[in-house]
Amino acid sequence: MIKYNLAPYPRNLYIELFSEESMSNIINKFHTINNEEIIREDFGNYAAAVLRVINKKTKEFGYVAVFRPEAMSISHIAHESYHIADFILEDLDLQYNYNSANEHIAYLVGYVAGLIDKGLKRIIK
Repeated sequence: MIKYNLAPYPRNLYIELFSEESMSNIINKFHTINNEEIIREDFGNYAAAVLRVINKKTKEFGYVAVFRPEAMSISHIAHESYHIADFILEDLDLQYNYNSANEHIAYLVGYVAGLIDKGLKRIIK
């Protein structure tokens, strides 16, 4: 599992590929932001998924982005990056503007997508 700090936002990003071992590690390491245990069904049969989590040991908030190997494409990375940016806006009560003044969101999606791409490349090496 690859971990990135999402500074300046007080959150971490964890990137992983789907496997039985990775699912077990995620379930053992995190719980949901509602303080509930993560279950395998939370990941469904999606090509990729993002969960909002709290690290059981450090109590740090974050997001786990998990991709199936066949879903490591720019479209899936962009899709999950938007979900993460949207979660950050909601979690930190940041404003979404209903006009073209959302540069902060565009930057955040690009920033997260770059980290996911970098993390997935590190995992598959």
